[in-house]
Amino acid sequence: MKLKFIFLFLGFSFLGFSQEVETELISQIPLDQDRFIGVDKFDNLYSINNNILYKKTTQKTYQFSALQLGEITSVDILNPLKIVVFYRDLNTAVLLDDRLNEINRVHFNELSSFKTPEFITKANKNNLWIFNTDTQELEIFDYKKKKVIAHTQPTHQPIIDQQSNFNYCWLLTPSKLKRYNAYGNFVEDYTIENISKIGFYNKYLLALNPEGLILLDYKNKAFKNIDIPEIKIADFYTANENIYIYDGEFLYHYKFNIPN
Repeated sequence: MKLKFIFLFLGFSFLGFSQEVETELISQIPLDQDRFIGVDKFDNLYSINNNILYKKTTQKTYQFSALQLGEITSVDILNPLKIVVFYRDLNTAVLLDDRLNEINRVHFNELSSFKTPEFITKANKNNLWIFNTDTQELEIFDYKKKKVIAHTQPTHQPIIDQQSNFNYCWLLTPSKLKRYNAYGNFVEDYTIENISKIGFYNKYLLALNPEGLILLDYKNKAFKNIDIPEIKIADFYTANENIYIYDGEFLYHYKFNIPN
């Protein structure tokens, strides 16, 4: 049975419904891993098992571990040539190349301007998006020069999730979705409810609520229903025109066509 999920954005009464997004199941494969990370633009699969990051290509499987840094908090594969692995417990970010070789490491405890990141994702060039819990600000941080080049005004709500591309960063709070540009300027926000995770895809944002996945076309101020089967969603990732959904046992690959 297919379910149709509707995302309600309170306070944006001018937002309209648009045509439903149709999906097609491409594949369903077993995946026995602790965590699914995503699939990059080259169709390489990333996952975590026993605190080791794996990258599976059609020809080889690569792995990276730094057990002395504690548990892996997050992995950003936006740029497959500069993968960002964040270890929150030890305030450390590690940059990896496309073979999961370490190319840079930032110990935030050792910086002259000490900071405590809650989330770290990739930005443009040699920059990272960092939500700094000490200042409650989103910062754009040059990891080579080890300095902040821009920052936002403080936000006074806890941050549940952070997702970014090279030009924008979204922060998810219990009641708001906030978008910022690469200069640290606030762009817009949306009032939301019961969203636990977000994902970035081009001019769209996917969000997970208790009923399933929904999609926001934030440039056109419209939301779209997604027509997908009822699947337990442990995690999800979007790349190109694909949705990858992991239920803890299987990885489902859906192709979706978003009407203009």
